[in-house]
Amino acid sequence: MPKRKVNVEKQILDALRKEGKLTWTDLLKQTDVSKGSLSKHLNMPHMKDIVERTVDSTTKPPKVYYTLKQNKQHTCLVYCPFCGNKFDLSYSRDHELLNLLKSGSLRWSDLLNATTYSKRTLSLHLKKMIQLGKIERYISDDGYPPPVFYKLKSIEGNNE
Repeated sequence: MPKRKVNVEKQILDALRKEGKLTWTDLLKQTDVSKGSLSKHLNMPHMKDIVERTVDSTTKPPKVYYTLKQNKQHTCLVYCPFCGNKFDLSYSRDHELLNLLKSGSLRWSDLLNATTYSKRTLSLHLKKMIQLGKIERYISDDGYPPPVFYKLKSIEGNNE
């Protein structure tokens, strides 16, 4: 199920990159997803940071257009040497988790609620980022069971 969600987001972003400006109906045709799925994904908090919604009130009824926000169009693109596909790192799950942790330490449950990831996906990405030295996991002594927190690893910790 999470794999489908990622594909829907990718389809939306690819369609907007290709066409630039699309109405909701055009976006529905281009992505070939259900109406509910398109609405759900366009209303997700991280998609609202990427996709801009504008209303043209000069038409009857008013038309709603979707475009990529200007500050998100030119981001870090990398090419996979294995499949040859182009990936935008600014929309990756790791990047989203790092942005959430910029505000300070968060519990696992807070990260789960702030994202659209499954429990397994969140755990795998947190484990990977701990192994890469980007974040650290620590256990607090406040309460039972002791709460587990995640935070960005300090600069001093990266120079070891």
